[in-house]
Formats: sequence, C-alpha cells, structure tokens
Amino acid sequence: MINQKIILTRKIIRRTHSILRIVIALTVIIMSAIGLYTAQNNFLPLSQFLLGVLMFLIAIEQIKKKEDPLC
Repeated sequence: MINQKIILTRKIIRRTHSILRIVIALTVIIMSAIGLYTAQNNFLPLSQFLLGVLMFLIAIEQIKKKEDPLC
C-alpha cells in the first residue's frame, strides 16, 4: 500500500517535471520570437529562439526515453 503511493508520487513528480521543462522551453521560444519581430539587433533573440527549440527537442526526447519500456 505504501509502496504503491510512493510509486504513484514518483510518477506524478516525473510527469510534472517533464511538463515544466516543456513549458519553459516554449516560453523561451515565444519570448525570443517576440524579440525577433520587435528588436533591431536580431542575433540575441535568434540565438535564444534556437536555444528554446533545442531545449524543447531535448525535453521531448527525454520523455520518449522514459516512456520506452525497453529502456
């Protein structure tokens, strides 16, 4: 009974952590996209945009890796 609750709690924490990582990555993407449209100097917003895309892809791959039953 206690082990089931611990396992359930760990799953909820992992899921929440994954969701937060995706939200952070999407926030970086959105904020840098706004900067790309409004700023004169586009290098920094462009690099932030690419960093956000990279963070998003890494988060998705790690979620897939965790959900893969063979790993």
